[in-house]
Amino acid sequence: MNPWRVPVACGSKAGGTARITRETGNTLQHDGFDAVVLPGGDFRSPERIRAWTHHIGTELDTTP
Repeated sequence: MNPWRVPVACGSKAGGTARITRETGNTLQHDGFDAVVLPGGDFRSPERIRAWTHHIGTELDTTP
């Protein structure tokens, strides 16, 4: 397995890119990367951005 942990996320309001994000994560995992697929969202609100970045930090700090 590749030692790189790769976050993969989308920023879609309607979820149209969620499938592409999952497929990208699956491809990276198949290629040996530790891909972490994270939910996206509407990033117009500073509070949502702070909450999302905290979530990313939590996900990326976990041991695979």
